[in-house]
Amino acid sequence: MMTTRTFLIADSGGTKAAWALARNGEVIWQQRTPGLPPSFLSDAEIIGLAKSVADQLNTPIEGVYFYGTGCRESHACERMKKLLQRVFLKIPLEVHTDILGAARALCGHEEGIACILGTGSNACHCTDGQILQNIGGLGFILGDEGSGAALGKTLIAAYLNHELPESLHLALEKDYALHRDEIIDAVYRKPGPNRYLASFAPFVAQWLGHPYIKALAAQQFQAFFEKSVLKFSAGKSIPVHFTGSVACHFEPLIREIAQKLGLQAGTFLTDPIEGLAAFHR
Repeated sequence: MMTTRTFLIADSGGTKAAWALARNGEVIWQQRTPGLPPSFLSDAEIIGLAKSVADQLNTPIEGVYFYGTGCRESHACERMKKLLQRVFLKIPLEVHTDILGAARALCGHEEGIACILGTGSNACHCTDGQILQNIGGLGFILGDEGSGAALGKTLIAAYLNHELPESLHLALEKDYALHRDEIIDAVYRKPGPNRYLASFAPFVAQWLGHPYIKALAAQQFQAFFEKSVLKFSAGKSIPVHFTGSVACHFEPLIREIAQKLGLQAGTFLTDPIEGLAAFHR
């Protein structure tokens, strides 16, 4: 007779987080909150978001699995674990980086390359639920090619430098009521500049039929493949899977570029929660 066990699983990106109760590999409850990137949130903010989820649980849980962006470094991982433990008292709790969550959700126990294309970007070669090699995840200043933040950064830089075709320039101003001083303030002074830049990714998706925008997006996705996926020795011989809002909104273009580079584009998941629930069955 199989024992019924219920776990809380969280997948947190830079902008939003998905929380789910999983029982025997099936999701039985879900909730979304803003993301919990440790680099940009205070202790009180992290605890507050976790508590908003804990307060809604009406069933005992046997453990918590938290996968989050910014939890790659040991100090950030330990900080997150200590803060979550203050909310989920005396419950076994694990904190891992979001790329491990993507690997387990996309590849399960099979060998493959798992990619995140959301607010940020990352990629890893994995097998049996463990990462063999990780390339990427450097943040929007040093990397994050192909991410929402990188798409927005490229678009806004072109806007400020008066490089956009007039129709795009006017449409961007109309949709976002842009002002140069406000852009500079949001990018260099206010918290969450990566999320601010990623907020322009929907404009790129909306105007993807425009040759200038398609070239801008294609350049970003090709850079992502060249700087991460193609550096894995097995890159062209195993499937490459994707998760994240950017990956799913730009799936046809990503598949087109992957094919040109000789890569095997596989699964595209908007949300890895279902895959994580199955992995932790």
